[in-house]
Amino acid sequence: MRPGRRRPGRALLLVLAALATLTTGCGTAGAVTIIGPWTGAEGAAFREILEQFRRQTGIAYDYHGTRSLSAVLAVDVRGGTPPDVAVLPSPNELVNYQRQGALSDVAELADTLRRSYSPQWLQLAQAGTGRPYAVVVKATLKGMVWYNPAMLQGPAPATWSQLVRLTRTHAAEGRTPWCLGMGAMAASGFPGTDWIEDILLRRAGPRVYQRWAAGELPWTAPEVRAAWEAWGELVLAEGAVHGGRGGALLTDFTEANDTMFADPPGCFLEHQGSSVVSDYRKAGARLAFFPTPGPTAGTARAWEVSADLATMFRSTPQARELMRFLASDDAQRLWPRAEQGAVFTVNRAVSAAAQTDRVSRSVARILTTADVLCYDASDLMPPAMTNAFHRAVLGYLAEPGALEEILADLERVRLGVPPQDWAGFACGR
Repeated sequence: MRPGRRRPGRALLLVLAALATLTTGCGTAGAVTIIGPWTGAEGAAFREILEQFRRQTGIAYDYHGTRSLSAVLAVDVRGGTPPDVAVLPSPNELVNYQRQGALSDVAELADTLRRSYSPQWLQLAQAGTGRPYAVVVKATLKGMVWYNPAMLQGPAPATWSQLVRLTRTHAAEGRTPWCLGMGAMAASGFPGTDWIEDILLRRAGPRVYQRWAAGELPWTAPEVRAAWEAWGELVLAEGAVHGGRGGALLTDFTEANDTMFADPPGCFLEHQGSSVVSDYRKAGARLAFFPTPGPTAGTARAWEVSADLATMFRSTPQARELMRFLASDDAQRLWPRAEQGAVFTVNRAVSAAAQTDRVSRSVARILTTADVLCYDASDLMPPAMTNAFHRAVLGYLAEPGALEEILADLERVRLGVPPQDWAGFACGR
């Protein structure tokens, strides 16, 4: 799960309502209005894509980037002033807005998406309905352990027991292995949920993961408990995490790898998605990764993924033209260039060829050719469950002995969520 999903308080809603009026409600006449999660360098890169759209079509655009996208968009939709196009960070939001009737489909893109996407990505774009409602504009591969090659001699761990042994050996010799930061503003804890999801997928397989992500498997099930305990084998060991458990709770996830390439390194392993490539490139560092290992070698055939999804809230000619452009091969080729290879597309005609280095090409190939792809479970879960999951991993790091109570609390939340609020398309080929 990525930042930006917590429900705002009443005072914040008033501020966001005013902001929404100033941003999406006052777009240039005839322009396509867009709201997305990208600010700073990411926002600048997206504007490069939009500039190409403007040059090709003559259609002006009005883009507003915000880290509070979910909250701002909810205010816009409730107020009857949604943007033409919104880039959603989670499929749960896609499903919810589609069920509310707030989205327009992009049926005219069905053939394009069917040609460009593997079945699992097409299923995501269809929000489980059989009709496309989204364009996957960026994808993230998860289930990766990034490392400093100078610190990891010999072959990478191929089994979970080898990874645990590596962790304990280096910790015992005074070399802290793991970089870990749990901070992410409203989504603090999500790096831990990524760990739990990844371990469950590797150990129990896609079918169990699918049931769990769809709210059909109890949090107290042996497979789920085992995933938490396995994570604890790594991060709770003395000397395993840079700054200790307390440091991980206080460190923002964007700063967790700051010491990986220091001299001497403060840590040399990081469990993160493919978007972390940009951090390493800025540091001028060599980088490499291996898949989070399962119980036995060769079990890493299913991968966890997430994505940013362009959706259409107002069916204007300009909006449809933008959606068509974002789905095109040309637009998908622009993304890696705009963000220096830290962006990955799921377009099979573009993906690996758009990348400029070996590591990025490897990521791109996995995104389009993996045997099984499973969507980030916490991005699929209803907000109440996602937020409880975030809090739970923070609680586990703070008080490891309370795991039984933590899982029981999560199970109570699951039982309180109506069955129709769950999305049911976590895994596919």
